[in-house]
Amino acid sequence: MNLKPPDNWEKEIKRLQKRIKIHHQKERLIVLYGSSSIRLWVHIQKDLAPYNVLNLGFGGSSYAWCLRYFNTLFDTIAPQRIIFYAGENDLSQGLPVQQVFNDFRMLVEKVRNTFPKVKITVISIKPSPSRATLSGKFQELNAMYKKYMVSIEGGTILDLYYPMLTSIGHIKSDLYLSDGLHLNRKGYEIWSYELKKFLDLQEH
Repeated sequence: MNLKPPDNWEKEIKRLQKRIKIHHQKERLIVLYGSSSIRLWVHIQKDLAPYNVLNLGFGGSSYAWCLRYFNTLFDTIAPQRIIFYAGENDLSQGLPVQQVFNDFRMLVEKVRNTFPKVKITVISIKPSPSRATLSGKFQELNAMYKKYMVSIEGGTILDLYYPMLTSIGHIKSDLYLSDGLHLNRKGYEIWSYELKKFLDLQEH
């Protein structure tokens, strides 16, 4: 990718590098990597305790940018599991579903080549109210994730799309901030519950 990154990302990446440096517990490390839904999860260590988690989210990122910064951020750590969340920004910028999936697949291949034994998990795209017109593309990409991840050794998908809908399939708008995009505390409580349940099954 030859595009120039946003000006604020240099500070963002340096901030993440500092976070990695001061995160002393390197054993059984679970890294969450992706866009602002990860970055804004400020209570993640408390929410997912006792798991050893490291938040490497940076706002506005896409799978292509996650790939671009992968070496920079993962050069001093060796995670046991990497959990991805991205794709929303990609689709909202008008990228075709297939291209977003291809970028995701390239990132997974990069991870696998770098860390042959790491477990790889992708969180499905969430149903953001402000992006409701993209729900069909979100579900299409989630289906592609699911099909692909079952073919990857150590690969899994965590479905957080349907837990954020009502029993009749409407988006639970009370899980989001006023922008209809980012999660509020109640939204992160669902993510915490579902992810801890997932990890309890996977790690024990």
